[in-house]
Amino acid sequence: MAAAAALVDGAHDTHAAGNPPGWITRGALEPWARNPERFTAIYDYAQVLRAYVLLGGGLDAPLRRAAHDEIAPYRGCPGLPGLYRIGGTDPGCDLKTTWAVWTLNRAVPGLVPKTTGRSGAGAGPSGSASGKRTNRGQQ
Repeated sequence: MAAAAALVDGAHDTHAAGNPPGWITRGALEPWARNPERFTAIYDYAQVLRAYVLLGGGLDAPLRRAAHDEIAPYRGCPGLPGLYRIGGTDPGCDLKTTWAVWTLNRAVPGLVPKTTGRSGAGAGPSGSASGKRTNRGQQ
């Protein structure tokens, strides 16, 4: 689903004419948008969520909360508080991930507030006993 989302996002960003293939729909993306634990990288989740929104998907309170809780804790790197880390067990700061979250935030202003998350290397979503994502789902 991440590749399908990249197609939707890329077409939108480049103002490409036409519609995505018929199998890439808001309905197909919704279960992925609602279940961020399926992803091992914040980049992929941010792309899927943005594609879902671009295709007309709505963000109710549970989806907003899931997105915020998944993405916000990965904000902040040592010396670079505005950037995002990759996610999963990788503590690395990543410009591609940061760009995906920034473009998602442009599509859905305020989804991920501009506050600094835990900035320690390897910090993960809150509520995780180890501080790292544990469910490494398939994409």
